[in-house]
Amino acid sequence: MDGHYEILKQLMTIVNTDMCKSSDAAIINCLDMYVKLLSNIESHPDEQKYKRIKKKSKLVSDALGGPSGGMDLLFKIGWVVRVQEFEEWIVWEGKMDVLHAALAWAQEKIVSVQQKAANAASSTLAAEKKEDAYVENLKRAVDLERKERYRNQHGSL
Repeated sequence: MDGHYEILKQLMTIVNTDMCKSSDAAIINCLDMYVKLLSNIESHPDEQKYKRIKKKSKLVSDALGGPSGGMDLLFKIGWVVRVQEFEEWIVWEGKMDVLHAALAWAQEKIVSVQQKAANAASSTLAAEKKEDAYVENLKRAVDLERKERYRNQHGSL
């Protein structure tokens, strides 16, 4: 993986810069598809069906085309656009060692994005609980003040 530092740095830049406006769920979905595509090639290196994707494929374009820069993850490691059989295809023409490095990176990145999302969710939940407690305390204070004002105006019951 050390020999692939520049490529991995470019992949990180894509995720951290280009995709930064996308939701964590969209990034995870994109990386899941990326891992699936790369894993298929790794598991079946001699099968051509795993080395090309229809450019119009809804499943792939939704996952990789959703976040800005998603398709760039493919192009950085050796996927290219080719016209075959009168259609545009995204075809794997890269090197297996680069694919292995990118696959390992993507699997680790999914875990870190999931952890980030979980931490953000728990922080949001804690903030919501704190706000709910504040609102409840405020309601109690208002109720006590109203009761006190009523007693002062109408005498004790």
